Amino acid sequence: MVLSRVPDEVSVDDAESFDLYAQCALPRGRQRWATAALFCAGLDTLYVGDRCGSVHGFYVDEDEEIIEPFRTYTSIHGNNGVTDIQQQNETLVTAGRDGRVLLYSLRDRDLRFLRVFWSSTTLEWIGHMILQNNGLLLCGYHMSDFVLWSTWQQRAVFQLNCGGGHRSWDFAMSANEGLFACLKTGRIMVQRCGLREMLHRSCIRAPLHRKKIAAICLLFTEENASGVSQSYIATAGEDNIITISQLYQEHTHLVQRVACRLYGHISSVKALACCRSSHLAGREDRLLASAGGRAQLCLWKVSASRQCSITSEELHDHRLWSLDRQHRGAHRFPSKDPLARYLDVCVWEHAPFDIRVVTAASDALIR
Repeated sequence: MVLSRVPDEVSVDDAESFDLYAQCALPRGRQRWATAALFCAGLDTLYVGDRCGSVHGFYVDEDEEIIEPFRTYTSIHGNNGVTDIQQQNETLVTAGRDGRVLLYSLRDRDLRFLRVFWSSTTLEWIGHMILQNNGLLLCGYHMSDFVLWSTWQQRAVFQLNCGGGHRSWDFAMSANEGLFACLKTGRIMVQRCGLREMLHRSCIRAPLHRKKIAAICLLFTEENASGVSQSYIATAGEDNIITISQLYQEHTHLVQRVACRLYGHISSVKALACCRSSHLAGREDRLLASAGGRAQLCLWKVSASRQCSITSEELHDHRLWSLDRQHRGAHRFPSKDPLARYLDVCVWEHAPFDIRVVTAASDALIR
C-alpha cells in the first residue's frame, strides 16, 4: 500500500509532481486488501479499513521503508469489510457492510470506542458517508436499490433501482442536488436528484420512536441565557433505541428536539434510570442505565447538551446469557430461564467512584 504526496496543481505530463511519502503493509490475512483509508495530518497517522472488517493504524515515518501497523482493531464491522472512514473534530467515524456506523474517540493516535452511531435493517450495507452540519447522509444499498438515507430525518431522501451494489458506482452532491452514477450492462447510468427541498425545507419530521414507548427518564434541567427552562429526557421502547430529547418552551408551545439516538440494545428497552457521578466532568453529564429484553443491561455516559450526539458513550453492555459470546463470572448471575428479561433498573452512586446498579427481572430475581 503506497501513500503519496500530491501538490495543489497536478500535471499529468510531469511525473515528478507525485512524491512517494510512505509504504505500508497490511497484516497477513485471508482477504488482504484495503477498502477505505483516512490520513490524519495532525497526527501523522493513516487509518486503513480492510475487507475483513478491521481497521489498522499506521504511524507514518518517512525513514521507514515498510511501515507495519502499530494497532489493529479487529473485525469492528464483522467480516464483510469497512467501506468508509471519516474524521469529525476529535471523532473518527467508520462505516461498513454490516450496516452500522461507529464512533471512536481520536486522541494520541489510539482509538477508543464510543458507541454505535447508527444501525438499521433499512440499509443492508453502507458504502459512503457524507458529513452534514446536522447529521449524516448514508449512501448504501438495500437489495437492488441504491438508497440515500438521512440520519436526522430517519428516512430515505432518494432511492433508485440500479440492480444492486456489486458494481462500480459513486454519488456526489452539491448544495442543491445529488448525482448518482454507476455501470450497468456495460453502460454508464447517471441520475440527478434535487435534494434542497428534501434536506433543508422538508416539513416531514422524524418520529420520536417508531414503536411503543416503554420508559422515560429525566436527565437534566437548566435555564438558558434567556431565562427559559429547558430539559433533557431519555425515552426508549420496542424499537430498541434510546432517544435523548431536548424540551423547551417557545411562546405558548412546548418544543421537542431530538439530540441523539443511542443504539446498542438487541431487544426492546423496558426501563431507564440515571444518576449524577462524581467522576464525570461536566455538570450536565449523567450515567444512564437501560435494561430490557434478552436480559440485557447497558450503561451509558450521556451529555445532556447540544453536544450529546458527539460526546455520549457506551460504557458497558452486559447480558445474562448469549449465544455469540461468553461472559466472565456468569455464574454469579444465574438464570434458569433463557427468555428472562429485565423489567426495571435503578442506578446510584454509593460512594465516590462507586456505582451500584440493581435490576428486577421476569424470572423473579433481583440482581
